[in-house]
Amino acid sequence: MAIERELKLRLDSETEVRAIESALGRMPLRVEHQRNVFVDTPDRRLMAAGWVCRLRRGGGVWELTGKDRGRTEGAVATRTEIAAILDGALAAGLDARPLQRGERLRLEDVFPAPAERRERFAALVRLVEDNGLEVLGGFDNERRTYAFTAGGCTSHLELDRTELGPGDVEYELEVELDPEHERGVSAAVLELLASLGISGKLSESKFIRFARRAGILAR
Repeated sequence: MAIERELKLRLDSETEVRAIESALGRMPLRVEHQRNVFVDTPDRRLMAAGWVCRLRRGGGVWELTGKDRGRTEGAVATRTEIAAILDGALAAGLDARPLQRGERLRLEDVFPAPAERRERFAALVRLVEDNGLEVLGGFDNERRTYAFTAGGCTSHLELDRTELGPGDVEYELEVELDPEHERGVSAAVLELLASLGISGKLSESKFIRFARRAGILAR
């Protein structure tokens, strides 16, 4: 279990993304196409308890992640995160499924081996119990990751292009922060955006935006 702190800002357009990339003046460290699928119990116990459970296919692997509701201070979001790369058998099983909205899954289709369920994912497994899981839907995301150096610290600056639905595309900048360099890195990112005439907007999580569009959460 880890604490994740991220600077998250919505961008208005691909033009703003390209301006940031040009200002960075370097090639991305990596470009990753991600498929994000969210699951919960049929009666939405995880969401009711403040958890989001995500399956992500990217970089050739499946990763299971649980994030709590956390808190947001300005443009910085702080959340508890539990994550694990899924093993060959689980990954192969997920690859073989369409994972369409409304599809039912068993606990063992998603969560790792029993020992890890009891330990790392205990908070989520207790809520799921014997109720099984339901696919809520998901979205595709392209993530371009750049090295960003400020105040003697090199961070990963991520530029996301997210297709929340047909023709519904959003852009976002994210930077993972560490406590020692958080102020300096955040200030440097905001200074970069200001120099380009980009204001950036406070950003809710991608899940919240997706869930509202899908009618899972009220708008």
